[in-house]
Order: sequence, then C-alpha cells, then structure tokens
Amino acid sequence: MLGQVRPGPGCPAPALCHQEPPAGPEVDVAVQYVRFEEMPGGRRKTRLWSVRTTAGNELVGSVFWKCAWRRYVMSSSGTALWDATCLREVADFCERQTHARREERRREREEGVKP
Repeated sequence: MLGQVRPGPGCPAPALCHQEPPAGPEVDVAVQYVRFEEMPGGRRKTRLWSVRTTAGNELVGSVFWKCAWRRYVMSSSGTALWDATCLREVADFCERQTHARREERRREREEGVKP
C-alpha cells in the first residue's frame, strides 16, 4: 500500500528515525540518529569515516573525499531508508568536513607545505 514501507533486512530506518535520541549533555543535538567514526586512512591523504546508527551501531555507509567533485561525499551501504533529518545530518557533516579540508589546504599553501 502506498505510504507504508516495511524495512528490509539490515535497514536502519527503525533505528534511525523511530526512536528518541539519547538524552544527556554529551549528545550532539545536530547528530541525533547517526554517528561518524573516523577510520584509519592508511596511505590516504584525506580522512575517511564510517556512518553508523546511534541506536544499534549498525553500519549504514561511509564518508570519503571524492577528488573529481572536490568535496566529501557519502556512500550508503545496503538498502537503508533515510528521512529528511537523517539526510540533513549527513549533509551537514559532509559540508563541515569539506570546509575544514579546504581550510587545511589553504593553510598548507600559505605555509609552503606540500601535501
């Protein structure tokens, strides 16, 4: 029936969108449903994060630098369902990290440091 979606196996929709965020002063209000864990980059020049649900620690994607687009992007894993709040959290994170990367590169150029 239109408007009713049943989450498939591995779908984070119930964990992402249908639970209250944890309470407490240590919770970042801007990131209620997903969290970003920095992953070891190995030989990468840029940072890499896994995207996980806050309620359940389920892996739902990764955020990484896309050279051709010159910005951080997210790749979703599986058939995750996302509502506007969840998408906003990821978009805000990608924008903040892209801005930070550009500032870092600007400082490197000003100081004459090679990446």
